[in-house]
Amino acid sequence: MEKQYRVYNYRWFLLAVFMFLNIVIQIQWLSHAMVARPATIFFESRGVTFTSFYNIDTLAILYMLVYIVVCLPASYIIDRFNLRIGIGIGAVLSAVGALMKGFFAASFPVVFWGQVLLSVGQPFILNAATTLVVRWFPMKERGTAVGLASLAQYLGIILAALVTPMAVGSAGEGMEAVQLAYGLITAAACLLSLLTMKNAPALPPDANAEVERFSFFKGMGHMFRNRDMLLVIFLFLIGLGIFNAVSSMADAINAYLGIEDSDGLVAALMLVGGVIGAVILPILSDKMRKRKIFVVVCMFGMLAGVFGLTFSRYLNPYEYEWSVLSKPEGSELTLSDPASGIQMISPDTDGVYAFDVKVTRNNSIKEDKTVYLLAAAEDPGTVAFGDVILTSRSAASPQEPGYTFSQTSLVEGKRYPTKVYIESPKTDDTVVSLIYMLALLSSFVLGFFVMSAGPIGFQYAAEVTFPTPESSSQGILLLSGQITGIVFTQLMSIQQNAYLGTMMMIYSALSVIAFVTVLFLHESPMIVTEDDKIRNAEKQA
Repeated sequence: MEKQYRVYNYRWFLLAVFMFLNIVIQIQWLSHAMVARPATIFFESRGVTFTSFYNIDTLAILYMLVYIVVCLPASYIIDRFNLRIGIGIGAVLSAVGALMKGFFAASFPVVFWGQVLLSVGQPFILNAATTLVVRWFPMKERGTAVGLASLAQYLGIILAALVTPMAVGSAGEGMEAVQLAYGLITAAACLLSLLTMKNAPALPPDANAEVERFSFFKGMGHMFRNRDMLLVIFLFLIGLGIFNAVSSMADAINAYLGIEDSDGLVAALMLVGGVIGAVILPILSDKMRKRKIFVVVCMFGMLAGVFGLTFSRYLNPYEYEWSVLSKPEGSELTLSDPASGIQMISPDTDGVYAFDVKVTRNNSIKEDKTVYLLAAAEDPGTVAFGDVILTSRSAASPQEPGYTFSQTSLVEGKRYPTKVYIESPKTDDTVVSLIYMLALLSSFVLGFFVMSAGPIGFQYAAEVTFPTPESSSQGILLLSGQITGIVFTQLMSIQQNAYLGTMMMIYSALSVIAFVTVLFLHESPMIVTEDDKIRNAEKQA
């Protein structure tokens, strides 16, 4: 008896529900990170004492740290039981965590533990994407479907970045209302997924969808013996790790390039590029029935984007040498990479800091002068909280360094470290603008190709490791990128980003290695088989 297959329209509804769930999970990830300074003021005014770990930044870091721990157990549960149970666990944990954050938004301990629950629930949802697609979609649509599932993550990040700052005031006004709204929307998405999610259709969409998968542990062994899968893991270690680090340190990269403004466009264009790429390239991959060539193109695009961000700074013909002439007794002053036109400094003591700035072009000294920073509170008992732009002044007026505060908030009795960007006394505005434009273009290119490589890579991995469970292959790829992303970010931020330039050089070298590596991949055997079937059918017709 001939086997029967059927493609159900319900698959698109399920994908839409899954995308909705993905969007709200990503919004919850960054719902405080996007307003970190107002959130800090909001909670401290309610008596919260933050520590080096127990703070606003940790709420976002929890997602990455917990994913490393929960990733494989989540994949095991999805594989061992079924898709509906796995997503259901993630949805319940996320709904409870989101409602905790929403109804108790003024209590940081409750918000913290709500974020922990959301962080535990996230892997059960993220790791289920390829499993859902394989269960419900035919081969010719799978790259597109995984691309749309990934697109939802990027949309969630963009919405969090756009909506949250508009809804929350500089001192945290509106925090409770926006968190409650996010909590209710997240709970609604979770409930919808619980009510509508199905493990598999009555009839499979094609032959490979009905093939029994290996057990979790057998599948893991099969996966790590597969040559192409090992190469893809290596590519994700590099590509996703670089993307996570660069997107996390986008503003610091602005300083590295000598760009004064912290307008967020570098990170924003990276996400916009990713959204566009995640739609276009997976669709083309399905239409052309090719996987390898698109992964190759993505790695080349990543190489171009990383090179642009790394080397565009050298268009500036000036070189800068910074040295400390004097500082308050007992202070520990940290300077960042002095090669850019903008110098980042972290003073830790009130008083006057003096710097000698020597500017050269073609080994010829163009300018050599002293600049001063007066690091002090404006009034007794208060301290300025925000970034400081200091322009050079003559040595005759060291007590009037001419600083201005951006996004300044004064909090009585509290002291915060101040990061200072010192404008070089010699910059070429035309060159700086060119560097900025190249940086924006490079960030768009990086996002377009790396974020579209994700869904294509997930589907490629599922195909070359078949019949390994799809959630296992996707989970391993995401896990690898999370680990290197955390490591890369930490290395970039050591000593107030002192080694950021070195890390960008390392990323460039790693991008070359990744591009060479991707050339050794084989085409997906499943997509080749599918292509042969279609061609034979066309010939017979």
